[in-house]
Amino acid sequence: MPRSLPATRRLLLVLLVPFVFGLGGSAQPAALAGTSVARAAPAAPGRTVGNPSRPPSAPTSRVDQLGVNLGLGTQDQFRAQALLQTGSGGIGVGWVRAGCDWGSVEPAPGQWNWATCDSLLSDINAAGLKPLLKFEYSVDWCTTADQPGLSVTEISYYPPCNYGTFQDFIFHLVSRYGPNSNGLTDGDPNYGQNLVHYWEVGNEPDVKGEFRLPASIPESSAASTYAQLQYYAYNAIKSADPAAQVLFAGLALNLGSTSSNYRPTFFLDVLQDPTYPAARYFDIASYHCYDPKFTCLDKMTTMKTDLATVGATKPIWVTEVGYPSDSTRQVLSPTYYPYGEPGQAAYLQDMIAYLLSPDIGAGKVFWFDAEDVATDPSVKFCTDGLLYVPGYQCDQAGPAPSSSVLVQKQSFGTFKAFILLVDTSFPTVSLTSPSNGATVPRLVILSATAADNNDVLKVEFYVDGTLLQTDWYPPYQAGWDTSGLAGGSTHTLVVKAYDLVWNVTSSTPVTVTVAGTSLPTVSLVSPTDGAMVSGTVPLLATASDSGGISKVEFYVDGGLIATDPVAPYTASWNTGGYKQGAAHTLYAQAYDTSGHSSKSSPVSVTLADTMAPATAITAPLNGALVSGLVPIQATATDNVGVTRVQFYVDGTLLATDTVPPYTGGWNAGGLGLGTSHTLITKAYDAAGNVGTSAAVTVRIGTPKAATQTSAAGAKGTAAPRRP
Repeated sequence: MPRSLPATRRLLLVLLVPFVFGLGGSAQPAALAGTSVARAAPAAPGRTVGNPSRPPSAPTSRVDQLGVNLGLGTQDQFRAQALLQTGSGGIGVGWVRAGCDWGSVEPAPGQWNWATCDSLLSDINAAGLKPLLKFEYSVDWCTTADQPGLSVTEISYYPPCNYGTFQDFIFHLVSRYGPNSNGLTDGDPNYGQNLVHYWEVGNEPDVKGEFRLPASIPESSAASTYAQLQYYAYNAIKSADPAAQVLFAGLALNLGSTSSNYRPTFFLDVLQDPTYPAARYFDIASYHCYDPKFTCLDKMTTMKTDLATVGATKPIWVTEVGYPSDSTRQVLSPTYYPYGEPGQAAYLQDMIAYLLSPDIGAGKVFWFDAEDVATDPSVKFCTDGLLYVPGYQCDQAGPAPSSSVLVQKQSFGTFKAFILLVDTSFPTVSLTSPSNGATVPRLVILSATAADNNDVLKVEFYVDGTLLQTDWYPPYQAGWDTSGLAGGSTHTLVVKAYDLVWNVTSSTPVTVTVAGTSLPTVSLVSPTDGAMVSGTVPLLATASDSGGISKVEFYVDGGLIATDPVAPYTASWNTGGYKQGAAHTLYAQAYDTSGHSSKSSPVSVTLADTMAPATAITAPLNGALVSGLVPIQATATDNVGVTRVQFYVDGTLLATDTVPPYTGGWNAGGLGLGTSHTLITKAYDAAGNVGTSAAVTVRIGTPKAATQTSAAGAKGTAAPRRP
């Protein structure tokens, strides 16, 4: 059994980017009679198509296809009860997978003690079950284990000390429970019991904790070591019973896991071993699945691909599949597998039906586990069973009294109902989107509804008769990329729904047309090229396309400012924050319903400058006493640029300066002493905006000799420019 339960993952085979479909939906898997799992609402009726090549399975065929694991209950005091209730007198499965330990059979070299395994096989036989018997690789007196303090179970995960000794154990084991005694008695006449014909060599060797290596064997040799072990085990089994069937140990196949505890390419590595090419040394491959349907399909596909790589074809069994009834350990989506016993029942029904379906085609499927072991101190698998002793799950207060009676969980009834199921009703299915006659864009989401009187296992989406995609869980969706199809071409969409026994219904066909592939046409109508604009500017564009316009975007200087999905296509450009007096480039971009786009010709507009310059007189200061030639100095700034500054005295233009620092010369000679005069400046920009400084008032004082004899310009003339 696995040592970790993989978290659910959604492997929806979407053909598009960027489409991503989640699990979604609220419908639960429908349940068989006798369970209480919610049933999905009926879908709109579609055209029902039977499958004459695969009629509904007869219950008798499922008996031989289905089994249970004893797991930790192999030596449990409730084993006989569990076997009787799961066998022909209860659920009705035909098989059981159990283990017979080397250590209990041969506690010392050459000392054979069959009591434990005889008791196990006796209980299996009494329940009318066929056994798949597995064994591990070593015993405490013949092991390569090099770690102190290991338990008997942990020691058994290591390779044996000697393959001849290992083969001798296997030969005795198969001779006792196979059809041939091979002359062995060992003082006991009960060889050749003809009870076991299927043998499994170990369990999950692709998990490092289940197939361990001593320090003397590097991890790089794990596959070759197991290939050698399989070779010796196979030959020992076949020498004792040539008709026996040998299983490659059930693999965990934790696909995509990054955990260092797994050997991701183990199966292929063993198959390709140059010394012991393993495909020759087993008859049946097997794997384990505690995952959603699509992951179980992935695992089967991986094993078939690996076998095909070495030119082999083998039957493949699923020797462990399971799900707990304890809500604290249920890791799959409650949307599909509700918490508690209903979730376990729904998962069981979903998975055993799908594993037997043509999609996966497992030769046999074994549920893990028959019972919750009432003496198990671990919580790892203590609620995976179909039966339990109330109050003693996970050793809550155990061990349970041996007189206790196992109680059936909801999954027990679901399992039994599936084995007995004869279903002649077909699912209902309908393609809900797109609608018939629709014109579809490049990227399309196909949606369907489906329902069944028991359960829908999967929904397939077809385009022109070719399978596009499969979805296993509602809401049923698929992604379709039409980019490779001719614009204006028509296509037929159909969905198919399958139920538990592979009855299939096809929906009413829907015909759609792919939108044209020509690019849309678009033009920016307003403002016109070369226009002067200001404030909030209205933008207007026209756009057209044979398949329709989905939206028009408006850009200023390469930046998106607005989107309009409906004609007339308009937007408003707030010019605040854009440079005034400068040219700006505008264009529109139109998208059709297929995702194609075109840009309009660019339009250049100038943003009007409406901001006046700022100016101020810095000398002389307000209230100053002046005389003679008076230099006047000013500052001027503008958001775009200052073109000139004018100097005024008492309202009369004195001088003009075009280059900073801005200055003017005023000859105050001849003005009456004590008279006051007002100075201002005006600054102009290129747009004609003018800014006026605050007034500065000065008074004429006593003239200085130097100033009065100066030959500077007369009043109203500009001072000479500085060199």
